[in-house]
This record gives sequence, structure tokens and C-alpha cells, in this order.
Amino acid sequence: MNIILIGMNHKTAPVDIRERLSIDCEDDEMPLTEIMGIPQIKEGMFLSTCNRVEVLAGVADVQSAVENLKSVIFSHGNLSSEEMERCLYIYHSDDAVRHLFRVASSIDSMVMGEPQILGQVKDAYRLCAERNSSGVILNKLLHHAFRVAKRVRT
Repeated sequence: MNIILIGMNHKTAPVDIRERLSIDCEDDEMPLTEIMGIPQIKEGMFLSTCNRVEVLAGVADVQSAVENLKSVIFSHGNLSSEEMERCLYIYHSDDAVRHLFRVASSIDSMVMGEPQILGQVKDAYRLCAERNSSGVILNKLLHHAFRVAKRVRT
């Protein structure tokens, strides 16, 4: 299984685009349901905050999963393919893991060190666990990310 992370944040997308994609996942199950409906995706987590929208996934086929994720997630914001490609980042394998660790530990935040993002990542993980979209890979990866964040803070 391969790990991918696809998304946009305060560095890559202006606030109006991020607002169009921002979804309260507790109120709207649709993004995670649609993500898990993609055949190549075996495990998945959807993170939506005011500064970022990201999907972390364990996938069988990277290329197909990325293309399907683009169409599913970014259709929610009615983005053109040009807007999407300009704002999007895609990480695979070690780069995806490194990015997750930077996000969870608030190194990649607009205000470095702010404590809110770790809680948001934990909430996103809790929801994906409740909805059975996380498996062995994401469970281990996210628990390790929480340990990394704790270590960075202390």
C-alpha cells in the first residue's frame, strides 16, 4: 500500500478558494464517504480547517487515486481544473509522512506553534476511525504523528 497526501493550504491557495472547500466533517459525512468510495483507496482521512483542506490516504494505485481524489474533493468547491492545479500539492510516501508530521506538530501552520491544529488532526482521525476508514497503516501513522507533535512541543 502507498501513502499519499493531497491538499491545499494557506501557502498555496487564497482564502476565497479555501473557504469554498472548507467543510465541517462532523456535520457533513459526504467527503469521507466519497473518498472511501474510490476503489483505489483502502484507508482515508479528510482534514478541513480554515487554513487547509487535505486528504491522507492509503492507496493501491497512486496515479488513479490522485486523479479520482481531485475530482471528488474539489468538486465540492466548484473549482476549475486550472484553479485546482495551481493551488494543489500532492505528496507520496515519505514526503506525505513528513508533511503530516509538520502539520500535526504545527510547523506548517500559518502561526508556527499554534496548538489548535493538533486537535483538528485528532478530530479528523477520530471521525475516520468512527467511520471505519482507517486501518492498520493510518492508525500507526497517525499515532506516530501525535507522538512527534508532542515531542516537538516539549
